[in-house]
Amino acid sequence: MNVRRRLPSRGRIAVLALLTAAALVLVVIPAWAVVVNSLKTLGESRHVGLGLPVHWVAAENYGKVIDKSDFLTGLRNSLFVTVGTVFIVLLLGSMASWVFARSTTRWSRIWYLIAVAGLLVPPAIIPSIALLRAIGLQGTHPGLIVFYAAAIVSVVVFIITGFVRGIPVELEDAARVDGCGEAGVFFRIVLPLLQPILLTAGTLVTISVWTEFFGAFLILNGKAQLTLPLGLYYVSSDAVKQTNWNLVFTHVVLVSAPLLAFYFVMQRRLVHGVLGGSLKG
Repeated sequence: MNVRRRLPSRGRIAVLALLTAAALVLVVIPAWAVVVNSLKTLGESRHVGLGLPVHWVAAENYGKVIDKSDFLTGLRNSLFVTVGTVFIVLLLGSMASWVFARSTTRWSRIWYLIAVAGLLVPPAIIPSIALLRAIGLQGTHPGLIVFYAAAIVSVVVFIITGFVRGIPVELEDAARVDGCGEAGVFFRIVLPLLQPILLTAGTLVTISVWTEFFGAFLILNGKAQLTLPLGLYYVSSDAVKQTNWNLVFTHVVLVSAPLLAFYFVMQRRLVHGVLGGSLKG
C-alpha cells in the first residue's frame, strides 16, 4: 500500500517540477528580463541581462514612451476596439450557437460547419480590406472591429455551442409555455445560463484582440488611430535605428500590464467556465 501511494505522489512531484521549470524558462525569466531592462539606461539596455540596473531611470523611460508612442491614444483605441469586438462576437456568437445547438435539420448542421470553418481557414486579409473599402469602413476602428469579429466568431461559436447543448431543453419549453417568445427565451433563460462560458470566451477574445498587430497595421491609417501593438511597432522601428532598447522593453511592459491585470482578475472565472463547459459537454 505504501509503495502504491508513493508512486503517484512521486509522479505528481516530477510533473510539478517539470512544469515549474518550463514556466521559469518560458515565462518568468523572459518577463523579468523585460521588466528589469525597462528600468535601465540606454547603455545598460544594449546588453540585455537579468541583473538589476546600476542607474535607475524608470520615470524617464516610462515618461518618454508615454509621450513618444502616444500611449494614451493607443490605450483608448485598443479599449474601444477590444470592447466593441467582444460585445459583437459574444452576442452574435451566443445567438448563433443557441440556434445550432437546438436545431436538428441537415441544413443547420451544414451552416454550423460553415460557421466553424474559420477555425481551419485563416482570415483573408486582402479581400477583407477590399470589402471594407467598398462599404466605407477601411481605415476606421469600426472597420477593424468588423474584421476582428468576422475572424474570431468561429472560435466563439465552436466553444459556446457545446455548452448550450448541456442546458436542459425543458427550461426553454417551460418559458414558452409561460408565454415567452423566442427572443424572450434566449435573453431571459439561455443567456444568463451562458455566463460562465461567455466569460471564458470573452477573456480569450480580449487577449487575442488586444495583442493583434497585422490586421490593425493593414486596416488603420495614421498614428491618431493606432492601437497599442501599433504603438509598440513605431517605437521598435525607431529603436532599431537608435538602439533605444530600453524604450522598447518599457513599451512592452505598458502594453502587457492592462492585459495581465485583466487576466488575473478573470482567472478564477476563466477556469470555472472551462471546467463547467467540459462537465456539460
